[in-house]
Amino acid sequence: MTPGPPEGAPTPGAPTATPAAPVPAAVPESTGPGRFVRLRRLLPFFTLGWALTSATLMKRTPERAWLVAVAVAAGWLFLAGAVLLARRRAAAAEVGLRHRVVTFGATAGTQSLMQLTLFFVLPFYWLSAAPLLPHWLFLGFAALLAGLTLWDPLFNRVFRVPTTAVALKGATSFVGLSAALPFLGLSHATSLWMAALGSAAGVPLVALATAAPADRARALRAAAIVAALLPLGVFLGAARWMPPAPLRLTESGLGTDVNRSTRTLVGQATAFPRGTDRLHCFTAIYAPLGLREAIFHVWTRDDAPLYRATLDVGGNRKGAWRTWSNVNASRPGHYRCEVVTSTGQLLGRLDAAVGP
Repeated sequence: MTPGPPEGAPTPGAPTATPAAPVPAAVPESTGPGRFVRLRRLLPFFTLGWALTSATLMKRTPERAWLVAVAVAAGWLFLAGAVLLARRRAAAAEVGLRHRVVTFGATAGTQSLMQLTLFFVLPFYWLSAAPLLPHWLFLGFAALLAGLTLWDPLFNRVFRVPTTAVALKGATSFVGLSAALPFLGLSHATSLWMAALGSAAGVPLVALATAAPADRARALRAAAIVAALLPLGVFLGAARWMPPAPLRLTESGLGTDVNRSTRTLVGQATAFPRGTDRLHCFTAIYAPLGLREAIFHVWTRDDAPLYRATLDVGGNRKGAWRTWSNVNASRPGHYRCEVVTSTGQLLGRLDAAVGP
């Protein structure tokens, strides 16, 4: 008899079982990347809260208006740097951490300076706006610009395209300078032209700084065409769509006389009997200290031109500047007195009926 294999030994010809691989111990999942992603998602909400808090607590005194001019100039430099870095990043095969940090800083700096510019001047536009559709449209446009700077994902999406980034910065600069420069003693006409030319000058500067050497001539031509739109709009009278910030009416009315000693309106009403001798248009206008410019009372009767009074207005420490004009109201009709600046910006409109 042939002896069998020892107990426990594998049978010849039978398949040999392969020992199972040891099961590795469970490794706890790293929470680092997850936390980073969650922080990135929360960052826009944090910056939104910070921006709204800063806008609420911002000191909007006339003495601080120069900050808007500085923010506009610095914003163009930050924008040129951000666009240039973004162009190099797109051309690079690999982007290092240092480049990412510098790009983020340039973009965030531009965003912060635009927020400072817009949130400083927005309340002044609101206070000086007349109940007119063009003024409400302008306020909506300025609010839209401010909204774009508040939400980081939206701002970054707009900012990725150099054309829209330059357009957003140019519009912000014009809106900011138009309302801030009168605080420095410049008339509205001078402020509008300086705002238009200053904002327009930034467009070719960004194009020159960011375009490739071979494309600079073409980029400058295109930038010059875009930059000409703002001065052209001012020349064509587009300022009439804008509230004349920071000027604003604090008191106004139509009456039968003005008390010269107290500088107050007498007999204020919106309807006057037939035989009223004269109508007086009384206005109290807030103006920044140091500002001197002409304001016009434009009178019409039944929509026909009647009289245009030129009145000097200046800023003072005692409050609003009180001034008035009057017309003969012996003929019945619908009388209107519009208060406008030399640039055609409407401060207010007063209506009254005489007769029948």
